[in-house]
Amino acid sequence: MQYLPLDADEIVELEEKLLAIFREDLHIILLNLNRTEQLGNLLSLLGHPELLGINDNGYVPLTDRTIVILGNSSISVNDILKTISKFGFPKERVELHLEYKPNGFNIDALKYSINYSLVLVGPMPHSMEGKDEYSSIINRMEKEAGFPPVKRLMAGEELKITKTSIKNAIDDALSRGLITL
Repeated sequence: MQYLPLDADEIVELEEKLLAIFREDLHIILLNLNRTEQLGNLLSLLGHPELLGINDNGYVPLTDRTIVILGNSSISVNDILKTISKFGFPKERVELHLEYKPNGFNIDALKYSINYSLVLVGPMPHSMEGKDEYSSIINRMEKEAGFPPVKRLMAGEELKITKTSIKNAIDDALSRGLITL
């Protein structure tokens, strides 16, 4: 929306109108913003994202939600689910997109979502839809505000989805409080 900048008197008038609206409807406004996942945006615009317990990238930690695994896997779906279930996570809390090029998954669905706790990433192409101006989709999720914590699944120096790389990532995420059982 475009408008002409307000003068001092118009700002005072707007402030009075907003205060009246907030006195009457603040609870309903907050409920609607929360329901539509816009509350964090409002608090960020107001300069107080800390009121939601937001971490340094703008993401509200939701430690009991879904763990997403993206990338080409060198192990079976069954092995992945067994490895994660050893920690006590039910398979319903795991979402798998194990293609080398997971084009069927839009990473923007993760951004500011209330459904995800953690993203585990394995091998995938650097150049993919959704990477925007970043060098890769992984880099975008790591650096752009609003994404859940991202852990690279590493085997030595390379991205690789293995039982050990999953175990190490889950151990680390649990110890750092990124996820809970």
